[in-house]
Amino acid sequence: LTKPDFKDTIFVLKLFFKEQKMKFLLLSLLAMVAAVACGSKGRVKDIAKWPRKQGSREMETNKKLSAVLQKLHKESDSETWKIFWNLRKGIFRPLKPEDMKDTYIALSAEQGKYIYDLVVAHKSKRIVEFGTSFGISTLYLAAAAKKNNGSVVTTEILPEKVKVARKNFADAGMSSYIEVREGDALKTLEDSPEQIDFIVLDGWADLYVPLLKKLEPRMKDGCIIITDNTNFSTTKKFVYQYLRENTHYYSSAAPVGATEFSVFKKEI
Repeated sequence: LTKPDFKDTIFVLKLFFKEQKMKFLLLSLLAMVAAVACGSKGRVKDIAKWPRKQGSREMETNKKLSAVLQKLHKESDSETWKIFWNLRKGIFRPLKPEDMKDTYIALSAEQGKYIYDLVVAHKSKRIVEFGTSFGISTLYLAAAAKKNNGSVVTTEILPEKVKVARKNFADAGMSSYIEVREGDALKTLEDSPEQIDFIVLDGWADLYVPLLKKLEPRMKDGCIIITDNTNFSTTKKFVYQYLRENTHYYSSAAPVGATEFSVFKKEI
């Protein structure tokens, strides 16, 4: 979950007035807020440009995994009213992780297949994820880790989400490739694996800089970092002020929606 602020609200309003011409303004606004908040899947134009890879097709042959992912994506895509209802709490105070304890805020299926292909192509084995939620992105990472004889360490602060995520991993037959750590990521990832070669940042954006600084000594040269929700101002600030201004990173927009692709360089 990335914390939206006033600028994010303005972004949604601009997107709404640009792309929506429906008479029922409230219903349209709700749909747009939900689309942006979910990382939606209002990114069809960008996603359509990303070619399907062999790896994605291989993953779909795992019937148990595919069935669980299909179910989770369906639930995630139907969160419009729930997302809006929870976001109302951020009108008069900063949002908190527990405000979204019953919502996915997940990667789309296209984004999931994108990171699966990246992990497989990069032959990554030591994968770290910040922001498990209910485990959609984790399952894509685990499927790729399985192919590479690797594993995933993922962290989530909300116990309610951890419980559901673990069940989803078991139902998909992926539990043996995933280590779930419950609690504050700055503490749960203190003893992360050495030589990390793939990281997904899909949690609370205010923690991205301190978290990466904590992980950098353990990151392998050439480690890939994927950051989601770069259309939110808090995440955008992290991308432009840390990743793109840091000589230890090569960073640019990924070809799938509001996602940043970065590569870590130990030596400058």
